[in-house]
Amino acid sequence: MPPAAIEAPITRWAYAIITALAATGCKPDPVVVLAAARRQPCPIAAQPDAPPSATRHHQLSIYLARAYTETLCATNAGDYAREVLDSAYRRAFAACGHRMQVLAESDTGRAELTAYFAAARTELADWWRRAEAAAHPGWAHP
Repeated sequence: MPPAAIEAPITRWAYAIITALAATGCKPDPVVVLAAARRQPCPIAAQPDAPPSATRHHQLSIYLARAYTETLCATNAGDYAREVLDSAYRRAFAACGHRMQVLAESDTGRAELTAYFAAARTELADWWRRAEAAAHPGWAHP
């Protein structure tokens, strides 16, 4: 799943850390994720290349505590992913529609409007394919 599918910034940061850990074969439990977070930049910070602040790190710890105790269940990962991808499609659809409206109300030429429409269609088709693939039971467990 692409990180852009995840709307909440703190969740996107946690996902980036977890996938990086999993790629190295490390089991991403909350303690390991928090330790890795001290070294991995936080994309929602004012200075995303700097180490995360104590406040950001604390926000992540609270998020992880809730995620690992209240909502996370490995057997439901596919269902969660389907919900995230469906939501990502809807957000992209709304954003493309808003952008098209803004462009239509501006001095944008027909060629640029058409080019944006084509790009938006391609983007939405990609999100659609991802959401459709996720709609099939078992897709997350090859």
